[in-house]
Amino acid sequence: MPTIIDLARGTLIAAAVWFGGMAALTLAVEHPELIVFAPAASLEHAIDRTGAAVTGFGRGYVLARANTPGLARRLYAEGAWFVWPALGRSCAAERPKAG
Repeated sequence: MPTIIDLARGTLIAAAVWFGGMAALTLAVEHPELIVFAPAASLEHAIDRTGAAVTGFGRGYVLARANTPGLARRLYAEGAWFVWPALGRSCAAERPKAG
């Protein structure tokens, strides 16, 4: 029977695989829009230094877009904690009102 420590270890491994996989995917595939996670000061610095356009934002993240390749690498180099492809806008976009 698994113990609490085994469950915690499994959870940490799953989270590391998820975060690492998303980060690797972002570096391997040039996606036009990225989600950038970092503290506010680091986000502002990274976006300013890379020349990316902000297309949305929330607490602790920014949606960024650039017309030149390599944005994810530049964002990491400027202090972004995590950079993921923005696969859908459902979390950040304002939904239209019905009627």
